Amino acid sequence: MGECRGSAALRALFEQTWDQARPFGESAPRDPRGLTGQERELLRLHVVALGWLGEPAPRR
Repeated sequence: MGECRGSAALRALFEQTWDQARPFGESAPRDPRGLTGQERELLRLHVVALGWLGEPAPRR
């Protein structure tokens, strides 16, 4: 019997999370500006929410 769709989605989420995981206590890698990937994405979402989509928008 095959997996149900919810089970397949949950498995994909687990595998993605597992692949991106780091051991406890290990810091996240930072870009040249000192931001983690999560901080960069949060800043991007904030910029979109404020409507700064033109020239004044901070560069990624």
